[in-house]
Amino acid sequence: MGVFIKFRCDEGGSHEALSSAWKYVILHACSGGDETQIQAIRSGCLLDFKWQFEKLQRFGFMAISGDFDVYFKIHPDDRACTLILHAFNLSLTALIKNPLLLASQMAGGRLTMKYEGEKLPVVDRFGEDAKSWFVNGESAAGSMAESSKDKAHWDPVTKALLSAGNPCLTVFGGHKGDVNSVRLDAPAEYVYSGGEDGTVRKGHIKSGECALVMRGHRGDVYAVDVTRDGLAVFSGGEDHIIRKWDADTGVELLMMEGHEGSVTCLSIS
Repeated sequence: MGVFIKFRCDEGGSHEALSSAWKYVILHACSGGDETQIQAIRSGCLLDFKWQFEKLQRFGFMAISGDFDVYFKIHPDDRACTLILHAFNLSLTALIKNPLLLASQMAGGRLTMKYEGEKLPVVDRFGEDAKSWFVNGESAAGSMAESSKDKAHWDPVTKALLSAGNPCLTVFGGHKGDVNSVRLDAPAEYVYSGGEDGTVRKGHIKSGECALVMRGHRGDVYAVDVTRDGLAVFSGGEDHIIRKWDADTGVELLMMEGHEGSVTCLSIS
């Protein structure tokens, strides 16, 4: 039987080994099926702020989301892990801009548990560790903390952010200004939006991350629709033009002119 070991990379240690651990240890532990090891990675990784903070900086949100996906295949009803992942999803628009904002987001209200019937100590600890980062500036390996201390971050005084456990599952960001139109593709994998900034954006339903930005309209985009096969996106806007886009690449395929005013509605038969 294998033994799960959580380790840190002290000076002179193997950074390659540590990087491999962050990237694959949760996958290997869950694939092995040993419940002792699975519980070890639950408490020592998935529910550990320092571990998640370092992994976010090194590998990005999708790596963290992938870890939870693997774990949920074994324990789909783990409420504590569900809340932590939900807190990440709600914080995603900030984390894309700066992963160091994870501490601010968690300490700023994402884990107040106001929607839960009972407190979960492991979730409280995650939030407390996030708050302590502002004092200690520590990370799981210590290697990135020194460079991050001098970077600007928001130290919240009140817990005003929307908390995990509320009905909002994911926040989609990116548009500069109002969002005028939203459409979901048939497999419910991506959402397309048109906005005041003249762009059409394609976002992952699960993570909220922007997968593609389509630019070309002059003025507001008022209407968006997507074909049933998900291969093409149509948009209409203030510039009196309907545009057809390749949904995978964002390349403009067709431009339909003729309207004497703004295109405010689209429907694909």
